[in-house]
Amino acid sequence: MIDTDLIVKLLRDHGHQVESVFHVPENAGEYEFTVDGTLLTLAETRQLLEREDDREDVSAQSIADADRVPPYDRVETP
Repeated sequence: MIDTDLIVKLLRDHGHQVESVFHVPENAGEYEFTVDGTLLTLAETRQLLEREDDREDVSAQSIADADRVPPYDRVETP
């Protein structure tokens, strides 16, 4: 079970504005969060929190943009 209240609290503790949390049907995923005006999946939301804990300079929008670029369009890093 996902503790969405804990995730929302962590996001707010990190200074984000959480507007809503949506439960989506089983075949489409589990939860989506509106963070700083950007819709993020549960995996993207966790990635945002983890990267911030690692002191990286990231935003909800940068997580969404990076995760939604098809692999063949991504710039390969050496």
